[in-house]
Amino acid sequence: LVLEIERLKRLTGTRGQKMAGKRISQLDEHIAGIEQDRDYWRSQVELLTHMLACSSLVGKNGSSKQLSKSTSEKALRSGSLTSKTRRDTQKAKMEEEIKQLRAERDALKSHLSSQRIHAEHRSTGLPRAQSLNRMKSCEEAHENQKLRLERDELQLMLNRLETRVQEARNEIHRLHHDLYDAHNCGDRNSTAQQELLSRLESGNEHAQAEISRLTAERDSVVTKYKKILELESQDKLRHNKQMDYLEKALSEATAERDEVMGRVNGLRRKLEDLQCHQVQIEQKLTEKQEKLKRANEEVADLRQEVDVKQRRIDEVEGRMNSLKMQLADLENAFGRSESRADENAQRLQMEREETARLQFQIDTMTTERDKLQQELEEIFQAKTNLQKQNKYLEKKYLSAVCERDEAATDCSKLNGELKDAEKRLHDFEADASAWASKYQELLVLVYTPVALYVIKLEKATNETLMERCSVTERRLESAEMRAENGAEQLRKSQDAAHQLELQLKSQLEQLDWLKSSVDRLTQENANLRNTVELANKDKLKLESCIEELTTANRQLARDRDDLTHRHSMSRERAAELEAENRALDAEVKRNVETLRNERGASADLRQHYENNKQRCELLEREVSDLMAKLRDAEERMRQVETRCGQLECELRLEHDDYLQIRARTEAIEDQRDSLELHPKNAFISCPLKANLKVVNQRLADLEVERSAQSKEVKEALAASEEAARTLARKDEQVQMLQAEQQSLRSELAAAQSSLRDSRREAESADREVSRCRDEIAALNRDLHRLQSSLRETIDERNDMKQRLEEYLNEIARLERIMTERDRERELLSEQLRAANEDAEIWRSRWEKSEGSISAIRAECEEREIEVARLRDALESKERELSQCRSDLTAAEARAASTSKAAYESNENARLARSEIDALTMEISRLREAVARAEASKAAADRESTHCQIDVEQLRAQLDDNEAELARLKDQLATERENSRNLRVLLQSSKEKEHIVAMDAQEKTNEIILLRERAVNAEERAESQQREVERLYERLSETEREATRLSRSLSTERFEKERMLSEIRLTNMPTPYRPSPYTAS
Repeated sequence: LVLEIERLKRLTGTRGQKMAGKRISQLDEHIAGIEQDRDYWRSQVELLTHMLACSSLVGKNGSSKQLSKSTSEKALRSGSLTSKTRRDTQKAKMEEEIKQLRAERDALKSHLSSQRIHAEHRSTGLPRAQSLNRMKSCEEAHENQKLRLERDELQLMLNRLETRVQEARNEIHRLHHDLYDAHNCGDRNSTAQQELLSRLESGNEHAQAEISRLTAERDSVVTKYKKILELESQDKLRHNKQMDYLEKALSEATAERDEVMGRVNGLRRKLEDLQCHQVQIEQKLTEKQEKLKRANEEVADLRQEVDVKQRRIDEVEGRMNSLKMQLADLENAFGRSESRADENAQRLQMEREETARLQFQIDTMTTERDKLQQELEEIFQAKTNLQKQNKYLEKKYLSAVCERDEAATDCSKLNGELKDAEKRLHDFEADASAWASKYQELLVLVYTPVALYVIKLEKATNETLMERCSVTERRLESAEMRAENGAEQLRKSQDAAHQLELQLKSQLEQLDWLKSSVDRLTQENANLRNTVELANKDKLKLESCIEELTTANRQLARDRDDLTHRHSMSRERAAELEAENRALDAEVKRNVETLRNERGASADLRQHYENNKQRCELLEREVSDLMAKLRDAEERMRQVETRCGQLECELRLEHDDYLQIRARTEAIEDQRDSLELHPKNAFISCPLKANLKVVNQRLADLEVERSAQSKEVKEALAASEEAARTLARKDEQVQMLQAEQQSLRSELAAAQSSLRDSRREAESADREVSRCRDEIAALNRDLHRLQSSLRETIDERNDMKQRLEEYLNEIARLERIMTERDRERELLSEQLRAANEDAEIWRSRWEKSEGSISAIRAECEEREIEVARLRDALESKERELSQCRSDLTAAEARAASTSKAAYESNENARLARSEIDALTMEISRLREAVARAEASKAAADRESTHCQIDVEQLRAQLDDNEAELARLKDQLATERENSRNLRVLLQSSKEKEHIVAMDAQEKTNEIILLRERAVNAEERAESQQREVERLYERLSETEREATRLSRSLSTERFEKERMLSEIRLTNMPTPYRPSPYTAS
């Protein structure tokens, strides 16, 4: 009815108000017809009661023949008076009842108008239960059947009574005609009056007999009429009750109709809104499908880009492996350079120690030189005096020689002079002996403090050497203990490192297994997608079959006319539908639980996305730190390059100084050779020779060390150049990695933005879908009762049932397959989650192991540094011991040489006179040599300072190189961690893309299901509209039948009135009866 009213509203459009007015007018006419029928039946009852009341008059009029006209007129007048009074009272009652009925009609009209206004104002209203309407319709049908049966019985009785009344009427009319003829012919024939009288008497007798018979029949008819009147009164009461019930039902039906009209209007609005919303949803769905297509294309592009990036990452990993190999080579070269640096450091330490020793010796030599210089100055002063005297003596000797020559020539003349000369010579010899004694005393005065100083120096050196030996032995013992401890710790750290390497290998194998499992899962996912596509194709086929079934169902729905005889089946179907409704409620609850789970999964995904975002931020910070470290490394490389240039310049200067020193040493050696050739300088040249040998040996050692250092410096320069090249290559690789990282960040940002958009769209789609589900659920609840008839017809067709069951079984099988696939997907996702958790655990363990390895490495490096320091200390102590021993041997040699020199000086004191001139020359040469030695000492001091500065610079450079290598190792570790994090991010992004694709596919499936449900709902609505149209047609037919019945009732009422009028005419006296001729 609701759908029929909606169809009529759609058809009429603006003519709804006119149709409503027409329907109201039709109802008013129907109510007016019912009131007329009620008035008619009441009037019939009154007439029957009047006929029963006037039954005594009929007997009295037909019993006696000889009653006079006055008595009959009086009786008739009295009867007419009584009947008039009764009629007046009945008319007054009828008028009162008519007024009451009119008041009731006005009240019903006002109630109908108020209900109509309320229905117009009320947009939505709950309809009355259809079960009550059906029960009422069934009761009305039973009542109509009863009324029809009673009407048929009354029609038969009335037909019988009419036949009998017609017979009595004909007989009465014949008698009236005979009496009239007799009365007209009484005056004409007096002779024949007797015959007529006799005939009339006979006829009167016959008429009396007939009248008695008729009175008996009348009595029987009156009894029958009494019974009929009783039955009619009962029927009247029953009909009044039925009329009241029908009025109530009609008022309820009008109220329900108004409610249904309001609800129909509301449902129509809802349907229009739903259609608009459906159009909007379809538009949104098309937009979302386009967006999904775009997102799928973007995902494909991103996958391609990810594959490209994966290839790039593989290339970068290859490069990283090559870099690792290069780094290993560099580490080996660095180890070699470190070993060389250690050797250089040891050599530098030795050189420093030797330079310190030389410096100490130089200091001692300077002190000795100062003392000797003072003595030499004194000797030089004495020598100058002696030289003056020698010059004077030489002059005298020359003069003496001249004189001797002159004396030789003049022997005779100079014999006296020779004697004088010999005396003078004796004097001169005495002076020379005095001068020699003085010279010996001076030598004693000179050498005694030197010997004392040498003895003191030997004692001090011996004591210091003993102390140093004891200290060095103690330090050696402690260093050996530390070395043993360091070796044990090194062994432990090496064992731990080996264990960590094994763990790393196992973790790498596990990561490979996880990668293989992920590949296998991707293949299974592709297979599942193929199966889903096949299921979608099967679903399309099923949809086509369902459409064919729906078309066949529509055709069958058109042939559905016997729905009223299947009420019991509908009740059973209602019970089944209630069970199905419960099952659907359970399914809805399960769907709600799945939605909650999906929301929890979406919350987990959001949390995972936030964690990935934090990881990206950490990676960005690490990249900025790496950039800063790279800049620092570049600056340090520049400083190292500048330092290498400075070192090269300093090496050149040192080489020049070395050449100068070598030239000076060669000159000194020449002077030494010249001194050794001179016999007078033997006692002075011995200590100088020893010193010169030591100096030459030290110079040779220094030259060898310088050549080794130059080679090591060249190797260090080559290594630094290789390190610079590798750093340049690493810088290029780092720049490439940074560019790739920036591109990956941009791609990640784009993917995150697209994922956010897709998530927002999915959330909006979820909201819309939930709202659509709520609305569809409301529509399903509203249209559930209307769907029952459609389901009944579907259940009636067994063949269609079988086919549908087959299709449903196929769908259930596919759903089972899908559920199994979903379970497998969930298991795989759980496995992936477990694998990710294991990977995270292993990653944390890896990080912990790396931290422990780095700590162990730091400890090992510290221990190695300590061991190297201890080794250096040991070597320095050994060198100090060797130096002390060499010093001891040198001091012993010096003591022996000094003792020998003292002995020789004692022996050679006698020869001092002859050696004074040589000493003077030697002293001059020694002065020059001392000046040269001072110059060489200053140059050596400068060289030693330069060497110390260079050594410190080299140590600083080595420290910088070690720091740079440590930083490079840290950078490599961070780059490895970054690459791992990038892999993890790529894997997580792939998983997210897969999850988003699955969610999108699920959303598309849900949207397709919603479309199918909407199409089914529209088809059901159309079928219900058709059913409502058919019901409306039936309603119009029932209204036509009601009008026909009302017409038949009116015709029956007219016939009853005619019969009653004829009965009244039969009850009336003969003079008042109209003749047939006059009537005709």
